[in-house]
Amino acid sequence: MLRTISMIHQLRILKTHKTKRDLFYEQKNLFGEQRNLDSCINQICCWLGMDPTSGYLLSSGHGLVIGQLKIYRSTGMVDCSLKAALIDDFSDANLFTTSQCILVVEKDATFQKLIGEGFLKLFPSTLLVTGRGYPDIATRILLNKLSNLQLFGLLDCDPHGIEIAMTYKYGNCSKTFGVENQTLSHFEWIGLSRCELPKFVISAVQFLPLQKSELAKVEKLCQRTAILGNTALLEELIRMRQCGNKLELEAVSGIAPGSMCQYLLRTKLSKYAVVKKK
Repeated sequence: MLRTISMIHQLRILKTHKTKRDLFYEQKNLFGEQRNLDSCINQICCWLGMDPTSGYLLSSGHGLVIGQLKIYRSTGMVDCSLKAALIDDFSDANLFTTSQCILVVEKDATFQKLIGEGFLKLFPSTLLVTGRGYPDIATRILLNKLSNLQLFGLLDCDPHGIEIAMTYKYGNCSKTFGVENQTLSHFEWIGLSRCELPKFVISAVQFLPLQKSELAKVEKLCQRTAILGNTALLEELIRMRQCGNKLELEAVSGIAPGSMCQYLLRTKLSKYAVVKKK
């Protein structure tokens, strides 16, 4: 703890900027794991009742964004329409976009699959974002800066996918100092829902049984969704518990070439899709 305080103090004295990952690798033998450093920083913030790292310790993200978005920083401009850009700490960046909405997907594999299926041509006014797993702070900061756009989430039909949807919309269950405002109340979950599976021809081998730990997660999520009053997610969790299995988005992508864009998303995001020429 004392070493963490010393490192933060040094950043403030020298007026330098680093990421949490930078600090971790400087003292990797001491902290062992990134989460131990994160826990120390959070405790310090709670003790002080303020965030002494603000402006000095940057959020190192691992998410990606692609589409009609330009990011202006003191170091230059990033044009996300040319290729996917790593979502870094954009809290002080100026953003310009002509997009009308954002689609968030869970995994890099889904992100790359959609790009390969021609997502950007079919939905030219939609930004495509992935947190590449659990939603990190940097990705949520970016989405908050673009809160004037409609925000949709397409995630796996499993407990982890529902948990990710809830993290985007309501924030983390654990109390982390300084991230309470990184909630996205306008986030709209659009699947993958068990209700829409009958319209797809999906092999039975694609459905995997829920493990004991996953069933326990379903129960906890049911309690949280009930408290928050999110009927759609609660009903989805109940269906998941009754069926006792899960399904990844990749199962839909394997039905036919372009199936995710043409069969799954064209209906869900019809307002933003390019109209087919007759």
